[in-house]
Amino acid sequence: MNQQLRELADTTDDVFWVFSSDWEELRFVNAAYEAIFGQPVAEFEANPLSFLDQVHRDDVDRVIRATERASAGESLQIEYRVNKSEAFTLWVESRCKPVTDADGNVESIAGFTREITERKIREQSLVEKNEQLEQFASTVAHDLRNPLNVADGNIELAMEDSESEYLDIVSEAIAAMDVLIEDLLALAKEGATIDHRSQVSFEEVVETSSENIVMTDSTLEIRGRGLLNCDPSRVREALENLFRNAIEHSDTSVTITAGILDTRDGFYVEDDGPGIDPCDRNHVFERGYTNVTQGSGLGLAIVKNIIDAHGWDIDVCTSPTGGARFEITDVEFV
Repeated sequence: MNQQLRELADTTDDVFWVFSSDWEELRFVNAAYEAIFGQPVAEFEANPLSFLDQVHRDDVDRVIRATERASAGESLQIEYRVNKSEAFTLWVESRCKPVTDADGNVESIAGFTREITERKIREQSLVEKNEQLEQFASTVAHDLRNPLNVADGNIELAMEDSESEYLDIVSEAIAAMDVLIEDLLALAKEGATIDHRSQVSFEEVVETSSENIVMTDSTLEIRGRGLLNCDPSRVREALENLFRNAIEHSDTSVTITAGILDTRDGFYVEDDGPGIDPCDRNHVFERGYTNVTQGSGLGLAIVKNIIDAHGWDIDVCTSPTGGARFEITDVEFV
């Protein structure tokens, strides 16, 4: 049976291994080990902890802590670097699961290691491109705002001296440009994932989101309580855009309601405005899509990016009053 297992394991490029619970005895490893770690299998078998000599020195302590957690009974996944040779350093991912006896005591640690160097290179390249995009967007936004501020100031002076509907049109166009710049800058800064999460109350994040919104005669109601595990600043940005969307798409004052879903797996934002035509629901999250003259068509795209980055889902439907309702699900409550 052991021979059959070895023959099967040797057909893959992934390293399969089994250690004793204290990591001092290597009970199984396939031939792929040498191709990734750059160490002969015989040397590894003779000294099981010698694999740590192949780990990049900046990652050794983290790998050791991971082995200790596994010995304590924790299944885990870790990414780290391996010095295959003096010239080549690889990124690898290891996953393992403790094997316990009938009493729950850890008898051995079974797992596998695979190379992920290409993936890490792509991720780093994406980070660099996002940083370049953000820097470019910031520069363009700054360069555009300077002439817009000059134009806006002169329009205000001209409106003091004379009344003209054309001046009002120009003033509205400048305001729309300012909104467009803000939305483009926000969109450029959105990352594909959330790196840092913290706990924040649902009520607090909703209330703070409304502080930057000109509500005029519109009102905001909050229903339900919960503690979100999220990036608070980005969730606030998403909610701000949902609130603005409700106000901008209504000719009259609206009542906006933000609440926890009855299923406790998410929250919603709804209004009693005109709602969203079913034919438009498949397009509302597309960049540039809008049916109002003052909109940039980027607000809901920003919302979608933030929700996706958290690993959540968002859907649009009709509220009980006939308005728009956005449901965010797969949310982690603490």
